[in-house]
Amino acid sequence: MLKPRFRRRRLPNLADQFAIWLNQHVQSALATLGRLLDTPLPTGMTVAVIGISLALPGALYVLADNLRTLAGGWDQTAAISLFLQYDVDDAAANNLADRLRKLPEIAQVQVITRESALDEFRALGGFEEALEQLKNNPLPVVLAIYPQPGYSTPEQLEVMQDKLLN
Repeated sequence: MLKPRFRRRRLPNLADQFAIWLNQHVQSALATLGRLLDTPLPTGMTVAVIGISLALPGALYVLADNLRTLAGGWDQTAAISLFLQYDVDDAAANNLADRLRKLPEIAQVQVITRESALDEFRALGGFEEALEQLKNNPLPVVLAIYPQPGYSTPEQLEVMQDKLLN
């Protein structure tokens, strides 16, 4: 009686396993590409949907960031510029600013001196030749008055303006 012969199956080594795995993935990718090219309209629509779904969150983020930046600048947009008479000097303007800072409806008062106003006017550009012709600084001292957040409606600003003028 003959003994049955069993053949030992040789297990593929790691390099052979990787080659088999890679070959199967290449075949699958080529078959998928062939199916995609056979149906161009559904493929194009699918690519468009994926593109929109990837671009939409980025666009919404940029929009939200721009709106946040824009809205952040609206906190202190209400202000009153009080132009003082030309003969008022910086010391008197600072005294007036100190008195105005004590009012409850005023958050901040900034004194803009004649020199700083002229320097700012020069920085804007376009008027260098005209400014060179001036012998004296024609700009008055200005008080920039910023109201408290609760006092920034147009009606409240008009009441504050009337109070400042008197």
